[in-house]
Amino acid sequence: MTKRKPSRIRAATGILLVAAVFLQSCERAEPGDPALGTVEDRKALFEFLVEKTMEREAFSPEKNRHLGLDVESAMRAMEDDIVSASTQEELFYALARLSNARKDRHLSVWAIDGGLTAPEHYPGDDTPPAPMAGVRFDLDYAVGDDVTLFVSDVATDEALSGGLQPGDLIVTVNGVSPSERLEQWRPYMRYSTEIGFRKKTSQMLASRTGLLPPRYYRETLDLEVVTATGETKSVSLPYVAADSIEWRGDGRDLFPGFRLEAERPTFDLYLPEGDTR
Repeated sequence: MTKRKPSRIRAATGILLVAAVFLQSCERAEPGDPALGTVEDRKALFEFLVEKTMEREAFSPEKNRHLGLDVESAMRAMEDDIVSASTQEELFYALARLSNARKDRHLSVWAIDGGLTAPEHYPGDDTPPAPMAGVRFDLDYAVGDDVTLFVSDVATDEALSGGLQPGDLIVTVNGVSPSERLEQWRPYMRYSTEIGFRKKTSQMLASRTGLLPPRYYRETLDLEVVTATGETKSVSLPYVAADSIEWRGDGRDLFPGFRLEAERPTFDLYLPEGDTR
């Protein structure tokens, strides 16, 4: 697989767009990577970003109440990570988490020329799809607060799917429960609702995307599942080019007796068959 050239990050939607410009214009860079600026620069950058967020951000009191969110407190919890960053990767992910602390799926961090080097496979307009294992997951919305995942589709090539079948229940992902795995992703995901976070993250778990730092991945996607017959099964699935996988299904959820009426980024609408509304 051809490895793409490193893309560049300059910042996040709105106020975070100034981040790399701020740092790269500094004249007091410490020994090492000049893109990081100095400790004082990063402290000033952090304060600037928080200040401008609180001045300009359009907040939703109802959403923040529902999420138990204090935006300024959530952002200020990130100060040490930004100030102490010693590599471009550390600073990049710290800025991404700072942006995501606002809990708004409309705000994102993107890569452009001239800024910090973005992680490999970080999403962007010129970024090919991240490598993926030959399995897709979906969320069981009917099982209360705990995250319950199941296999929703598999690659036609059993060497990629490990013999998994749609409906297999996920017990562990890379050695941790589905709930723990989603919590590892949480700081790196942009979302406005808990259901939206769970839905989007569940559907990305089989990808080796740059949204998540490399330390959270293994060489393979290691799963423990319970099959329809009650058997516990462990598989290690290779990551391959996403566009090389042939899928058994079409990637859509199928529910007997219902038809898919509308697809949206945060939800899908199913209506009973025969419903003419």
